[in-house]
Amino acid sequence: MVALATVVAFSFTACSNDDDNDIEQPDNDANFDDVALGSDSVLDLTSGSSFTSNGYTFHYSYNAQYGSWSGFTVSGKKDTSFKDYTTDKNSCVGHGFSGNFAVYYPTWGTPSTIDLPGTTAFTVRGFYGAVNTYVQNSIVNGDSYAKKFTHGSWLRLDCIGVKADGTQDTVSYYLAEYLGNQLNYAKDWTWFDLTPLGDVKQVYFAFDGSDKGTYGLNTPTYLLLDDFNGIYDNKHAVATKATR
Repeated sequence: MVALATVVAFSFTACSNDDDNDIEQPDNDANFDDVALGSDSVLDLTSGSSFTSNGYTFHYSYNAQYGSWSGFTVSGKKDTSFKDYTTDKNSCVGHGFSGNFAVYYPTWGTPSTIDLPGTTAFTVRGFYGAVNTYVQNSIVNGDSYAKKFTHGSWLRLDCIGVKADGTQDTVSYYLAEYLGNQLNYAKDWTWFDLTPLGDVKQVYFAFDGSDKGTYGLNTPTYLLLDDFNGIYDNKHAVATKATR
């Protein structure tokens, strides 16, 4: 098992929300413990195109010819080992924040969204996020596609909210960043604040980073998430807001 770097907490003041502040925010969050998993402790994606957790809808795609997937899935794995892309549902934390957890891998073309429950837009509080063992191995050791992180390396998560009128806002955080002689990354469940997005109907994610090639990012682009629209516990680290 590779050595774990220290996550540096960073707190900031959320942007003011000017969108319909009188809208009541649902108390429930998507914690994925209500999603039935298969014998391998992962969600079966071979049929359908979405799943729900406490009213939130998460979309995915599955290619039967290649056995590949993109979008969202759910894992209950406690294994922290890394082999290759086949262990992409293993968390470097070793468990979910509250049980099961979601795994996100971006879809080419139209992004896979999280659709909020109800018919009225509202402000999502945030979620707990981390990286999987595939990302961890790549940024700590490098792999056949991506470089080991060194001073100046970074991996950014863009959180995009779609409003009722179709307009979008974005707030961005570092999933990993190498500053000085220290690699900081979301090796434990870390709070990602989504309140700067204001009232939204959908949320989706995108990635950017320092290690790019002809076809885009070389660094693996996976996000683990749990307790979507949960409440920050004032104990875990807070994600660092990205500046590039």
